[in-house]
Amino acid sequence: MLIREAIEDFELNQVVLSRAENYINKCMCILDLFERYMKEEFDIAHVEDFKSVHIRNLIKYWQELSNERNSTLNNNLATIKVFYKYLTEEEYIELDKVSTRNIRNLKEEKIIIKIFNNTEVRGIVRD
Repeated sequence: MLIREAIEDFELNQVVLSRAENYINKCMCILDLFERYMKEEFDIAHVEDFKSVHIRNLIKYWQELSNERNSTLNNNLATIKVFYKYLTEEEYIELDKVSTRNIRNLKEEKIIIKIFNNTEVRGIVRD
């Protein structure tokens, strides 16, 4: 099956499952980038030719290309994993052939929220 056909089938499935339009659009954008990358970098046009190493290379490419935070890249990766899961559930590809379970999320920067001490709170309340 061609990647484009699989993406269109995945999109239809998301519509049938009543996913939010914004979510579906986001998924399609990421999967379009994924399809283009697979064609340009590996000359792969069929889902049967996917391997886990291709996803790792895509992540590396995104890291080098963009200024996106790892949390954003993890969201993109989650979309690719959902797509792969769909392909295996629909038996377009074999579960043993491609496993995204071994692809770990990128380490995300911890956000530390600075809290106000009592003196700062009193100053804010007085103003």
